[in-house]
Amino acid sequence: PFTVWEGPVNQRATPGLASENAELILRIAASEEQGIFHCCAGEAIERFALAELIANVFELDPGLVRRESLPADDPVVRYGYRVPADTSLDAERTAARLSYTLPTVRALLEKYRKERSTGALA
Repeated sequence: PFTVWEGPVNQRATPGLASENAELILRIAASEEQGIFHCCAGEAIERFALAELIANVFELDPGLVRRESLPADDPVVRYGYRVPADTSLDAERTAARLSYTLPTVRALLEKYRKERSTGALA
């Protein structure tokens, strides 16, 4: 079983993959563009949906993905830290400036699975 913590913390985010982010960083370095760039997938996803998608892409039993509340000793709960529930990014401007098509979260996971199985960057 795999537990996905639920609570007031980072429930929605925009994942990235190191090899994909490196591709974007190389494009930024080779361009004349300046400013802020978001290197991530082209879509945001909720934490539990990401866990289910990972199970699907890696052909694992999605029934093993479980939800649980943050434990009482987690600093967010224990000390009442305020952490955004949505930490997603919009990378469309980055993609447009670099003439780059942002991958879906599924595409990133499929690329990661291929990298893990072959030992080579896709």
